[in-house]
Amino acid sequence: MAAGGSFYRSVETGATSDVNNISLTCTVTFRETVGDIDFYDVVFDYTDDTGAPQPTITVEQRYDTLNTIYTLNGITQLRAALSGNSIVRMPTDDSGTAGSGYTSASDADHISSFSGTMGGGLQLPVSGGSPVDLDTIRTGPTYTLAHIAQSDTAENGDWVDINAISEWDGSQWTEHPSSLHEPFIDGNGDVVVPHPDCPNPPEIP
Repeated sequence: MAAGGSFYRSVETGATSDVNNISLTCTVTFRETVGDIDFYDVVFDYTDDTGAPQPTITVEQRYDTLNTIYTLNGITQLRAALSGNSIVRMPTDDSGTAGSGYTSASDADHISSFSGTMGGGLQLPVSGGSPVDLDTIRTGPTYTLAHIAQSDTAENGDWVDINAISEWDGSQWTEHPSSLHEPFIDGNGDVVVPHPDCPNPPEIP
């Protein structure tokens, strides 16, 4: 999620559900002026994916009115405060081949107020369960396939090569081709039992 002049990323990766329903709010308010320096309070509030509020984080922002620069921009300070956080981080680089293309050079000169929700983030394939909303897909009479090139790791967000194809059988993702849903072929290569139709939910009227 890009907001307020920087970039935010959930720590958890998707599994059997969308884990990234995280709310972020940043409020920047003027506090006082001392000499040539304007002081601001940066208050960062956030929830986990269940909507449970997490401890508020407050950092400082300073603006040098004489030299017209931010001596403390709030971005660096909040990034440091979120280092090691179990819910959300502010990565300095997410420019991998499957990343957002964001790098720390994209940071604005200072953080600004914002409010938003981090959505999506589902990682495939999923073993033994259905990802959110994918039980309504209907792409053909037999196969629904997903090709996964890369996924990220829960530990530090590094992208790793997956290069796998998963098959949706109506209730879960399985390896493709699956022995359960492949046609039975005899020793001569003739199809004895054809591939069954992949079960799908009723079409939406």
